[in-house]
Amino acid sequence: MWRLISEQSVLRRAGQAWKLQLAFVGLLVAGVLMVWAQLQITSFTAEQFTLLTLAGVVMGLASLFGACFAIRCPACGSKWLWQAVRTKHSSSWLTWLLEQKACPTCGAPGAAT
Repeated sequence: MWRLISEQSVLRRAGQAWKLQLAFVGLLVAGVLMVWAQLQITSFTAEQFTLLTLAGVVMGLASLFGACFAIRCPACGSKWLWQAVRTKHSSSWLTWLLEQKACPTCGAPGAAT
């Protein structure tokens, strides 16, 4: 993920790449929590299992929705990740987002104003 975001990407030039990377880490941690809870189900009480699984779900949702609303154009405020997820096919939204050289809404080059 870190190497996939090129220097020419509007995400990197606008200082938004770290938010995408943080969301990726958050989703990874959420997944690990849920898988770990499932693998250790016999050694946890029902409450512990529920708490760990719920923590994973909440962390995953917070990472996804937080990134959707936080990754935005510094010029016009367009929510780039939300736009990608909402308008592009599920197999191409990330590629589309990473390939943008300027804001797809206003055309700003990404440098903070």
